[in-house]
Order: sequence, then C-alpha cells, then structure tokens
Amino acid sequence: MPANQQLDTTYMLAAKEWNDAQQKVVESLQQSQETSAESWLYLAVTLVAVSLLLALYLHFRHNRR
Repeated sequence: MPANQQLDTTYMLAAKEWNDAQQKVVESLQQSQETSAESWLYLAVTLVAVSLLLALYLHFRHNRR
C-alpha cells in the first residue's frame, strides 16, 4: 500500500472515530437534558399534589372545630 494511500486511510479512520465520539457526546447531552426536564416535571407535579393534600387537610381540620 503506498504511503499516501495509507495516510488517507488512517486519516479517514481517525475522522470517523472523531465523528463517532462527537455523536456520543451529543446523544449523552440530549439524554441528560431530557432526564433533567423530566425531573423538573416530576418535582412540579409532586409539589402541586402535596400542596393540594395539605390544603384539603387544613380545610377539613378547620371544619371539624
């Protein structure tokens, strides 16, 4: 194999590995952002549910007196 062809092949392999690594980083960042958004959503829903339960508890506790 001529030296130039070997260098071209090596360059192409290195470029492919670099692109694959970049793609993995992008996918990882997208996953972490989705997970973060889901976490905030669950937190918000949980806070609303706890607030409603607390409001109901205080309402019925006040009505008993």
